[in-house]
Amino acid sequence: MIRFLFRDKIKKVIKNAKKVITGSPYLTYYAKKNNIYVEEIPTSVSCIKYPKPNLKIKSNNFIVGWIGSKSTSVNLIDLVQVFKNIDDIDYCLYLVGFDVDLEYKLKGINYKIIPWSADTEVYWINKFDVGIMPLVDNSFNKGKCGFKLIQYMACAKPTISTPLEANVKINRNKKIFMLVLALIGRLKLEKFLKTEKFLIA
Repeated sequence: MIRFLFRDKIKKVIKNAKKVITGSPYLTYYAKKNNIYVEEIPTSVSCIKYPKPNLKIKSNNFIVGWIGSKSTSVNLIDLVQVFKNIDDIDYCLYLVGFDVDLEYKLKGINYKIIPWSADTEVYWINKFDVGIMPLVDNSFNKGKCGFKLIQYMACAKPTISTPLEANVKINRNKKIFMLVLALIGRLKLEKFLKTEKFLIA
């Protein structure tokens, strides 16, 4: 009954708002179907929280990093086979905030699960050599505003991401590697890991 009564609540709120602020092209398109007064303001981060990083001495492992939550951890599962196919690179996949209930799906790859904390997330991102943001292509993920990418970039890390519209808009440099399809993504990730010089987004 509750779902029935509130099934169109978002559309009604948008329609009756004097101004609608969105954070991604997908949300902007959705909002404009119900209100002409829409302003898209990209996500940003505080420069105070993300100070200019210091160049660090590389560790033995190439660190591929991801930061997220229990609800977004499922987006990583399709990449497990990608990492299994990388058998000639000494890497470690850092998973900050990953759902430990899905850990069994990571069998066969080199990874480290790290509890998420607002106080330590920037510390861990600064440990990454590259930050990844894989997303399943669905309507929920299309509405995301690319916050992970912005966090990585704020720490001067190159990024690899699924090319949903918000991510493409953030990654304006065409040379940045994007995970497109499973096969193409595998080839690009392997090429990225084997390259000594990395582009900074």
